Parts: sequence; structure tokens; C-alpha cells
Amino acid sequence: MGGDLAFAAASEIVNEDYHRTEDENEVRAERKKTKDAEFQAHIKNATWELSPLPKGERCITSGWIETDKRDQNGIIVRRKARFIAKGYSQEYRYDYLHTYAPVASMTRIRLILALACILDLELDNMDVDTAYLQSDLEEKIYVKQPPGYEQYGPNGEELLCRLHKSLYGLKQSGRNWHKKIDEWFRGYCFHSSSADPCLYVKFGSSGEILVIVLYVDDLITASNSRAMAEKNSSKLFQRD
Repeated sequence: MGGDLAFAAASEIVNEDYHRTEDENEVRAERKKTKDAEFQAHIKNATWELSPLPKGERCITSGWIETDKRDQNGIIVRRKARFIAKGYSQEYRYDYLHTYAPVASMTRIRLILALACILDLELDNMDVDTAYLQSDLEEKIYVKQPPGYEQYGPNGEELLCRLHKSLYGLKQSGRNWHKKIDEWFRGYCFHSSSADPCLYVKFGSSGEILVIVLYVDDLITASNSRAMAEKNSSKLFQRD
């Protein structure tokens, strides 16, 4: 035991710089992969089109947010990079107007969990990937291109991202996302609660019930019919 500890300590001292450099290079490579994946997702989603900044228009700055997801032991299981607009540089009435978006209260969530236990409903949850990017952007907004992925015009002129989707970081993105998913729920015959606009209920013809609580881009479902829950989950965003 003591010998192993001494060997490990000696190895750490001898190889300290080497391992740190190796880890930094590995992390840098992993960060690059996550940014590449994020960038390609935006291209596939048609989040923006490149354009010179028209005269009289203004530009919003942008950047990357990098996060690490860890397990219960603190070990990194996933790295993530997200391209965002720096919403603090937006101007009211020029870049946005309304920003309010409802969020289910923790009291409401606990109530649904309790009812699911009492009524023996099956619980599940799902995370809507790139939720905000599902919604269109009404305002004409230009942001700087993702750092590290800049492209230029034929004469070397600077190009900006003319946004078509509600990019993360914009003040109105949360509101736009809620409007989008609310339209989807209503289109599939869900009824929203008058007490909580983030609580939706759907009834089947044979006594089935499906309850969905929306917390930003996380959905908690409670149902007495797995088939009904899976059918509606699979339809999410399959229609325009």
C-alpha cells in the first residue's frame, strides 16, 4: 500500500507537466469536436444566413458557452458547446419587445408527481434538443459569426449571421419557444390549464389520460397509457 502510494506520488511529480499538457491537448480536441457538432447543427437547422450588415442596421455580439456534464462521482461524461447571442447588447423596441415566458412552478411539478403516485400513472421525462432553435425569429437581427468559424465575402468583407431562428441568448428566445410548443400542443388536442399555462392534458377515447408539465425545454409526462405517451412524444415537431 505504502509502496504503491509512494510510486504514484513519484510518478505524479515526474510526469506532472507531461500529463497536464496531454490533458490540455485532449480537452482542446474535445472542445473543438463539440463546437464542430454545434456549428453543423446550426447549418442543418438553417439558423441563419450569412450577409453583409445592411446600412442602418446594428450587430449583436456572440460567443461560445462551454459546459461539462458530470456523473454522481464527478467524472465528466459529456462536454457541450453552445453558440449564443449576447443578449445584453440588445436594445429594447429595436431588437425585441416582449420577453416573458411562463415556467411551471416547483409546487406544480411536485403536485403532478404526487398525483401520478396516487393514480398509479407512469412517469417519464424528455429533453427537447436545441429547443429554442425550433422557433422562428420575427425580428431582423444580425449577430457576429461563431468565433473560429468565420467566413468572408468575395472581396474579403465581413459577413454576419442574419438570424432566422431564436438563437440561445436572445432575450425573446424563451418566449418564442413557449409560443412554438404551445401551438404544437394545441394542434394535437392538448388542453392547457387555466391555473398553469405550462400544464397540458390530453384525454383518449378509451379513458386514457396524458399529462405533460413543461419546464423550459424539459417535459415531465404522466399517463395511464404508455402507447399514448410514446405516440405523442414521437410526433413532437414532426409537423410545421
